[in-house]
Amino acid sequence: MIPPRLVLLLALVSFAYPALAQDEVVVPVSEAFEAALKAPPSGGGWAQATSWEVKPLPRMASAGAPAVTKAWAAACSKGLLLAVSCPKGTQGSEDAKVRDPARDASIYRDPSIELFLWPTSSDKEYFQFAVGMGSRGAVSDAHFAEGVTGAQALKWNGEGVASHVVSGPQGWTATFLVPWADLGLKGRPMDGYVIRAKVVRNMPNEATTYRWPLGTAESHHAAQDFGFLVIGDKNLVENGGFEDAGRNEAEAKGWMCPNELVNGKPAGSIARTAEAAHEGKAGMRMIREAVTMHWPQLNQEEEVQADSTYRISCWARGEGPLYLRWNVRGEKLGTVVNLTGDWTEHSAEFEVPEGVTRIGIGAQLKG
Repeated sequence: MIPPRLVLLLALVSFAYPALAQDEVVVPVSEAFEAALKAPPSGGGWAQATSWEVKPLPRMASAGAPAVTKAWAAACSKGLLLAVSCPKGTQGSEDAKVRDPARDASIYRDPSIELFLWPTSSDKEYFQFAVGMGSRGAVSDAHFAEGVTGAQALKWNGEGVASHVVSGPQGWTATFLVPWADLGLKGRPMDGYVIRAKVVRNMPNEATTYRWPLGTAESHHAAQDFGFLVIGDKNLVENGGFEDAGRNEAEAKGWMCPNELVNGKPAGSIARTAEAAHEGKAGMRMIREAVTMHWPQLNQEEEVQADSTYRISCWARGEGPLYLRWNVRGEKLGTVVNLTGDWTEHSAEFEVPEGVTRIGIGAQLKG
């Protein structure tokens, strides 16, 4: 039986950590951010950082408290930077009771900021960093792990952790620099790496607590309520939208598109065209001719984090089945989805096993 001629229009391929909840912040990376530690978040040093709102917990909000608090996140080769701006409340005062405390001293009688970071896939290991309005940058830091809590966790001190606190008539700000090494990471993580996080602002004089994400648990330490910081570019695919041409306009930069010959003639074709665009200016048109069982395909190699979950997805329309592929240690794996004439997003998630740092991904038009 001669297989039919099939046509596929492929508009966007994405390869990333799984799509996360709404509590997700993509953290830009630049060496210029290192100088932002002592700069006000509203200043130029944080201009390219990502900002978001930290809202009061409904059960712990007073009428005089500001509606929101604002946070910023950025990264550089040295570490992760976060800033929190704390507008002053309209009732009570925000005078600091504690002045220049020693490291790890209790700062919670003061207005304070707590930062929780969960940098690995471990279910038990995470870090807590806190500064008070009157601590002038002295950090309370702790490393929680299996069987390590409370005073024992506070015995840990990050070697390079730094913070900066500035107070003014309109409120106060706190900035943190947490080195990757202090989080147990070997240098700046690759693009797309996810660090779970939580930001808390305590206003004891206003009886108000702010938290991002809001969550539902009473304890700030509850793992299920952590948000997500995505370091760098979320999509790990080079030229995933096929916007950039390769050696010529019909080729897509960064993609390998092998095409076999049958009786000296191409068994199919793969070309970058405007016809295949979904939202941008280009996409890939893949055609499998009726005279062969050849399956046109496009491939790319990716650096990955071992023992992690990834998602591959694409927007496509056409005829026949589409094979979303990932090759791990030479083994061809994947999932088959059925195409229609309408643009549809298709996706699949898979685990990268321990010891694997590179895999191949791609799409293939099957018969």
